[in-house]
Amino acid sequence: MNKFNVVEKIGSAAMHISNCLDDPQNIVSILKAKVWEDDLDPIAVGPLCFVHNEEPAYKEIDEAMMQAASIFLSSTGRDISDYKKTDNFYRIAKWQEGKSIYPHKDTFVSETGENQAVVSLVMYLTDKYEGGILTLTQFEKEIRTKAGDILVFNSDTYHEISTHLGGERITARIFLYNK
Repeated sequence: MNKFNVVEKIGSAAMHISNCLDDPQNIVSILKAKVWEDDLDPIAVGPLCFVHNEEPAYKEIDEAMMQAASIFLSSTGRDISDYKKTDNFYRIAKWQEGKSIYPHKDTFVSETGENQAVVSLVMYLTDKYEGGILTLTQFEKEIRTKAGDILVFNSDTYHEISTHLGGERITARIFLYNK
């Protein structure tokens, strides 16, 4: 199967891309050895860990995320060279049963305070769970993903995640900013 298959494009706002990782389970196995910490964010969904740029899993996650971003951006007439990451790590969340996220946009200011998120990327590392479905609320569009899929969308797109009902739901996220 070819990598980076566009499953669906939702106007110029979002794109679901499948088969972005060779072996998502390998990354999940690497993550099991990491220290998971409680997330202190008011909308925390479960314990977190971080994959930093010097760690083995970082390169695979980063290459997949940036390739997916490039595919999405080029489909909307934009170029990835006009965007940057402000973090040298990926935030990984292990969702707890009963957690959800209300409708929101990802249009917050970067930690450096210099600009606002423009593109959001979510990588799905597992798919053996119930609930926890991301919905692009302004389009009334549920996105059903599999392990290794990436959802890329404009950060000003309203979205929510339904209640996680059980199973292992692990996601990675990153945001891109204008240069």
